Amino acid sequence: MKRIKFALLTVIFLTGTLVKGQESRFSIGIEGGPGISSLRGNEWVENFYDPALSYTLGLSAEYALNNLLSIRSGVTYEAKGAKANVTYTDVNGNTTGNGKFEERFNYLNFPLMLRYKVGKKVKCFINTGPYIAVLLKEITRAEAFGDFRGFESNNSDLYKKIDFGITAGIGAIFPLNDKISISTEIRDNFGLANLSKQEIADGGSIKINNASLLVGLAYHIPNH
Repeated sequence: MKRIKFALLTVIFLTGTLVKGQESRFSIGIEGGPGISSLRGNEWVENFYDPALSYTLGLSAEYALNNLLSIRSGVTYEAKGAKANVTYTDVNGNTTGNGKFEERFNYLNFPLMLRYKVGKKVKCFINTGPYIAVLLKEITRAEAFGDFRGFESNNSDLYKKIDFGITAGIGAIFPLNDKISISTEIRDNFGLANLSKQEIADGGSIKINNASLLVGLAYHIPNH
């Protein structure tokens, strides 16, 4: 009888220890940060435009398959685009001034990534997978100078509603306690879709790329 009680106590102790030692399988959080975006796909946009500052802000969700692998998704708002320094001339070719010209794209981005983590307390990770993005608005803006008042126009109708591509990132997770952690990540969204509804010369396209430095705060939901 004593042996049976001892065996039961041992099982209960070990079970409690294993449950206590398991990491949270599900977490939710927020993430955001600055970045650099650019346009590519044809000779004109690659020569005319320079990279521009961008920013990302969104919600994340992650489900751990085991201690090494997890599925990560969420939704982020991305403001990105490209800019150019333009020299304006009159009808005789004389320079009348210089100004900035930019195109800004606002997207809702939905990534689906597989994340691989290593480490005990501080964990390093890499993640990659596809993303799909929905265009909210495209704004073309020219800076005013001299007698030129500049302009700002909504040209969303010139671009397709859906973008897609590959997202990949590398970073680290720093636990603050059992339930809260912060993370840093360098992530690149490499667009594969031709955004333009208009035909581009020589079979070209307009595609967008955005590289971001993200800082995240996550809440790890306890296991039950």
